[in-house]
Amino acid sequence: MRRLALALGLGALMAAGAAQATPVQEAMTAFGLIGTWASDCSQPPSERDEYTHYRIEPDGSVSMVYDSGPGLEPNRYRWDEAEIVAPDRIRMIGVFFGDNLEQDTLLDKRDGRIRVWRNVDSSGTVLVDQATFPSGGGPGWDEKCSD
Repeated sequence: MRRLALALGLGALMAAGAAQATPVQEAMTAFGLIGTWASDCSQPPSERDEYTHYRIEPDGSVSMVYDSGPGLEPNRYRWDEAEIVAPDRIRMIGVFFGDNLEQDTLLDKRDGRIRVWRNVDSSGTVLVDQATFPSGGGPGWDEKCSD
């Protein structure tokens, strides 16, 4: 009987632990990232209006998928660390599955919209700096479409 009670108690603790959010999930939820973002939520995903989906995963991470519409392979990321470094900025560290390089990313949030402010991969390549691509232009501002 004691063994049964112990086994049930351990099972309940494990289930409760699995339901608790991890630090990356807590930070990204507090920042308001979880959900779907796009430059124009009234339009379907396309190369001109890429949708970004942030989702809490059972393994404790947060997944991010860039969806450019039908027929195009989405870009997939896994975020393992996140920290709100200012009321309008979050730092995220994770992996881009396209090349398996670590990504160190800063996102800005202004007036309910977000954009990439800085992104450097583990090879040292600066992909975005001060919201500008090395080749010119830069990531646009996205609005939240849904939770």
